[in-house]
Amino acid sequence: GRLVLGADGASLLEINPRPSASMAAYAGLLRAHVEACTEGRLPPPDTAPPGEVLGCEIVFARSAFALDADAAAALAARGDCHDLPAAGSHFAAGDAVCTLSASGPSATAVRDALDRERRTLRAALNPR
Repeated sequence: GRLVLGADGASLLEINPRPSASMAAYAGLLRAHVEACTEGRLPPPDTAPPGEVLGCEIVFARSAFALDADAAAALAARGDCHDLPAAGSHFAAGDAVCTLSASGPSATAVRDALDRERRTLRAALNPR
């Protein structure tokens, strides 16, 4: 979504009908920005567990495919997939399919987990 902050407060310009779960990474920053502008203060920092790194990425289709009911259910059963498409959705190569998240002790561990799970997810959804 997009906001404009004016003298009379914040006005919403648009909302993405299917914002990605990666938007969660910005929610705290957006909230802090609005509170700083409207209240003149910064809120306390987010409280992620000490030493834990969080990451997410959008998974794109490698080639065209249709998401059948079984694949949609398998996506929904995963705890690391968000921004889920409905069964029967059709994707062209390069379309966003879902958002994948991971956490770990370091950025390298999170990047490795995202890489591994992206490959696994793509192979299960679109084996070509």
